[in-house]
Amino acid sequence: MNHIEIPELAIQNKQPLIDYFYSKQDAVVPNTYKGLNFLDLDETPDCIQSIINKINPKFFRLIYYCVSNSDIEKHTDHRRSSAISIELINEHDIPISYEDGDSYYHVPILMNTWKPHWVSNPNNGFRLFVHIDLNRDLLFDDYVIEYNKGNLIL
Repeated sequence: MNHIEIPELAIQNKQPLIDYFYSKQDAVVPNTYKGLNFLDLDETPDCIQSIINKINPKFFRLIYYCVSNSDIEKHTDHRRSSAISIELINEHDIPISYEDGDSYYHVPILMNTWKPHWVSNPNNGFRLFVHIDLNRDLLFDDYVIEYNKGNLIL
């Protein structure tokens, strides 16, 4: 399994999150994977805090923006086994790809980041997401169990 949907984290009004990103976009830092960039938060505006408040603090580790407008190389994440991804902007409806196929999603998802994944973005469409890293002490399957038991999302 590559991911599960987390509809409880759906954002009704994405504009405050998008506006906040644009107000801080000069602080975006490139990662080692071509086309994948991050905006770490040095403050917690209300639009971000409202997301954090829905995650069980026992599992929450970090929240940040993930932005790209090109291909992202095939990789696995070594610093986390699982992340929650909330789509804010995805020009051209670009999927994330796994070895067993493409995944299109428009609701927040819990991702298995230890499975190889990549993004093919031939038109250089702009993609903006909020990512939530979960604690490293559980694996993806454990987080799926916690979610199904009602323990991950408050």
